[in-house]
Amino acid sequence: MKKLVCLILSLIIAVSIHIPVLALSDTVDPGRLPKSVKITPYADSQFTSVYSPWLKLFHITTEKQKELGLVGGEACQQIRCTAISPHDPNIMLMGTDTNGIWKSTDGGNYWYQAGWEDIVNYPIQYIFYDRIDPNVVYMVSVNNNSSDPCDGVYKSTDLGETWEHVLDAWYAASGIDAAWVDKLIAQDLNGVLWTISIDGISKSTDGGKSWVMSYPIRKDFVKGGANSISVSDDGKTVIAGYSYSGWEFNGLIYSLDGGRTWDYSNPEGTDGATTVDIDPDDKNHWIVSFVNPETKKGDFYETYDSGKTWAILCTLGKEIVKTKFGPKREDGTRYYYMHLGKTTWPMRVSSDGGKTWTESTFDMDIAISKDYTGWFPQGFDVSMHDPNLVINAHSGIYKSFDGGYNFTQWSNSGNSGLNVQNIYFDNV
Repeated sequence: MKKLVCLILSLIIAVSIHIPVLALSDTVDPGRLPKSVKITPYADSQFTSVYSPWLKLFHITTEKQKELGLVGGEACQQIRCTAISPHDPNIMLMGTDTNGIWKSTDGGNYWYQAGWEDIVNYPIQYIFYDRIDPNVVYMVSVNNNSSDPCDGVYKSTDLGETWEHVLDAWYAASGIDAAWVDKLIAQDLNGVLWTISIDGISKSTDGGKSWVMSYPIRKDFVKGGANSISVSDDGKTVIAGYSYSGWEFNGLIYSLDGGRTWDYSNPEGTDGATTVDIDPDDKNHWIVSFVNPETKKGDFYETYDSGKTWAILCTLGKEIVKTKFGPKREDGTRYYYMHLGKTTWPMRVSSDGGKTWTESTFDMDIAISKDYTGWFPQGFDVSMHDPNLVINAHSGIYKSFDGGYNFTQWSNSGNSGLNVQNIYFDNV
């Protein structure tokens, strides 16, 4: 019964999202089509959705893509998260808002839909590979509703082919855009799992079979969300970011003893923490985006003493929705990564410890929509096998081979990740 309710709700959400996006016309004004784009019927077995006919389209391919032998994607949804397996760099997963999870087993050249029967078109917000078992992966489904029965943690023991719902959890109060949350699951090297929700911080010591609430959260908040969680390799240090309006402890919650006791740490004059991460080399070194209450944007902070003192690294005047320490490079350093919200070209990378940030560039030569600017959060991930390899879902599937500074479109095979604005059919 619960799965049926989830299916019905997912259909309602998907239709409500996409109905205003699609516009068909029997007549074509050539001046309204970009010169670089020619929409051509491209028949194969994959469609936008199995729910025909509300979004059943031919694949869409530019002339440049056809020259390069790339098959167009279905172009219908946002890609909210991507993940490269830390055990095998050829295994990649990406989660969409209404079209489930897609999988690649060849390093991102070709993608296919995985686990559809178990998750249908639930909104997939975060994907996390188990750090110990190479066959296990977790994902989190997040809706813009604090009581959606589809929400929570799911587990797969076959790298995304099938899924089991292992925890009911909710991540954003009604009316809050859940697309802006970051890391929702973390795991130490002892195998202990941690997850953050608006109910509190929970942990599992048996691979998600059972969960214990380590820190319950008061529910008398006005509105807000559970944003991000990180844990040290030894499992002792856990940090979590919340942004609740009306809650007296709004911001960063942390534990230094594996969740037995908890405390709070926020730089003076901040209001809420949107993203957090612990330095893999130093568990006392944290990077956190705190909300500036005057600008309502994110300021980037770091601490080297587990939250006792904070130093501001930069103020970008933007919402910071994703942050990440990259893998260690040959010289022993790590790049920092950041994704901004509600801005054009939102990917940022820093090679000097977060003091300065460079906007990533994207080669849009073969893209269908050359002015697609990523207003919504994009999924990105860095390979643990190669610190120079970064994937990003920006107007398609993109790869960087220089640590995230420059991206080129790598694959449009099976899934493009685009939102179609208008489609016109040529009568000729």
